[in-house]
Amino acid sequence: MTAWQDLIETALLGTERRPFKVTPQGSPLDDILSRLDSSNDERAPRSVVAAMSIYQRVGRLPVTDSQPVPAPCALDDAPRCSPRAGQHLALLLDGQHAQVLSEWLAALGLTQKRVPEESLPALLDLGKAQPDVREAILPVLGERGLWLAAQSPDWDYALGGDDAAAWQTGSLPIRLMLLQKLRRSDTTRARELMASTWPTDAPDERTAFLAACAINLGTDDEPFLEAALDDRRKEVRRMAADLLAQLPESRLCGRMLDRLRPLLTLTRGLKPNIEVTLPAECDKGMLRDGVEPKPPSGMGEKAWWLQQILGAVPPSIWSQTWRTSPKDLVQAAGRGEWRMMLLQGWAVAAMRQRDTEWIEALLADFLAHNELAQAQPAFEGLDDSRKEAFVLSLLHSNPSLQPMQLAYHFLLRCRHPWSVALSRAVLDSLQRHTSNGDIGPQFGWSPFLLEVARYMNPELIAEAESRLHEAAVSGIDAIDNFLNLLRFRYDMLKEIQP
Repeated sequence: MTAWQDLIETALLGTERRPFKVTPQGSPLDDILSRLDSSNDERAPRSVVAAMSIYQRVGRLPVTDSQPVPAPCALDDAPRCSPRAGQHLALLLDGQHAQVLSEWLAALGLTQKRVPEESLPALLDLGKAQPDVREAILPVLGERGLWLAAQSPDWDYALGGDDAAAWQTGSLPIRLMLLQKLRRSDTTRARELMASTWPTDAPDERTAFLAACAINLGTDDEPFLEAALDDRRKEVRRMAADLLAQLPESRLCGRMLDRLRPLLTLTRGLKPNIEVTLPAECDKGMLRDGVEPKPPSGMGEKAWWLQQILGAVPPSIWSQTWRTSPKDLVQAAGRGEWRMMLLQGWAVAAMRQRDTEWIEALLADFLAHNELAQAQPAFEGLDDSRKEAFVLSLLHSNPSLQPMQLAYHFLLRCRHPWSVALSRAVLDSLQRHTSNGDIGPQFGWSPFLLEVARYMNPELIAEAESRLHEAAVSGIDAIDNFLNLLRFRYDMLKEIQP
């Protein structure tokens, strides 16, 4: 009988019916138990329990791992960022000013330095949770980061290489990162890898891989995309059609133009007009080329088909064919009953082709008709300098950033580092608002100003602190938070690139 069984019997029967005694165990525990005072039947069991508990704990062998010890990490030649820059990163990973983490990573990546080792686990976890920051994370991991990523399947997205083995056996994140990398350096190799597994890839994988083809999209991609129009899954066909519509010389654009020519006619005269004939049916060819047969609520199906076809034809073709400027054609469209259908189709086409002249003509017309919901997506088709020029013109006409003003809405779509000119114009407006007592908790000023601080040129921090000092010290939280974020960006970038 073991000492543990002795304890159980004594506990069940009581010390009066079953006096406690310890049976020798044949182990070093016997020596310990023999030193205990067994004369007191009440205390002796508790003493034995305590002794046995300690004995079992200190005598337990550690769990052994059968996996081989990984090879040590190679020495890293890349210099580590400064301690102060590392402190900024720690704050960002902890959630403070997290909206500018990508900016910090991009700035460090330009210096060919690496992040501190102690930040690697949190940074790799962030990449797992947020795929959109992975591209910025990879250049700053260094050898230690890549070594660490190899120790956990959760971080395998960081291990993609440009070899066939990684493509054949890697997870979707690894393959997608590899494909995006190759699209920037070797589009031919990227297409070869896609073709090697295309028949067996899942539909969501094929769709994701096609989306990556938007990087450096060119005429060499057309044969692969044209073949993808015959895919059995609708989402794959739609993605392929959208990419082909961005190639002005593609066969898809040519087929769409052939469908449109008999349907649109420009009538000349004192006030030109565009006459529209709706398509009779949505045939198999149209379906193959990405035309969705079912219209959105409130729109006729034939008008919907025509709008989609129009969106796949470069709008410059109409300027050239009819020898009329985009501005005049937009005005001509407004004289008929199909104005919105024509303008929305042209807007999609202009954004696909990044046709600035057409986008600006459409923007002007949408705003003239107070159609902000139509104007905002078109604005996205402009490059950064044109966006800034557009917003500067709005601020020149009305230097207000109140939510009901146009400048407010379009400024929020300038998601790039702003020039000094735009930053100062916005700062001028903010100073007017603080002087007039406009800025407070109403109208969502705080989130708006945090967006402004995210993109404003941080070199203006001293000027901003000086001009908005009174508002900050008077307790306007929106201004105080704005200045704190702008100051943080200035300090973090100066530390990375002194």
